[in-house]
Amino acid sequence: MSTTTDAAERRDQRIEDERRARPESGVWLRLLALALDAADRAPWAGVEPRLAPGRPADAPLLHEAFVPVDPRAAARWVSRLLTAAAAARETPAASLAGVLR
Repeated sequence: MSTTTDAAERRDQRIEDERRARPESGVWLRLLALALDAADRAPWAGVEPRLAPGRPADAPLLHEAFVPVDPRAAARWVSRLLTAAAAARETPAASLAGVLR
């Protein structure tokens, strides 16, 4: 029987395999790993978007959806994500360092 931990470990291994195969994507893969890890934890786990009732069939799923999140938690998450992106000095994401100050 597979557990959530097993699935997370397989996911992390796939991300690591991709990072090794495509080092130029390392920064973005790191951000993806952070996002996926956070999605499994409070306050994000269990968040269910409320889809727009009149969303056109060909629109993206979250078009005009409402996603209820704690604003303070969201601000902390954005800061963490920007910090991680800015840490990669060799990429365009490094320019985010000024945003954090």
